[in-house]
Amino acid sequence: KPASSEFYISLIGGAQANKYKIRVTGVGTDYYDTAEIVDLNAWSHIVVIMKSGVNGTSIYLNGNLIGDR
Repeated sequence: KPASSEFYISLIGGAQANKYKIRVTGVGTDYYDTAEIVDLNAWSHIVVIMKSGVNGTSIYLNGNLIGDR
């Protein structure tokens, strides 16, 4: 049986009003928060790549790599 590939992308409140960080949550309680800030009420393109067979997640924001774990 293949490992679960479910994950969730959410925005979590930052210290600044109307600005949020990206949180990627995997199965269980494992999660990864980015340091980059996403503006509310503005379009952003978020891509998460889960690497099969290895522990690794890459997160892109508007085409720029912002997290690699």
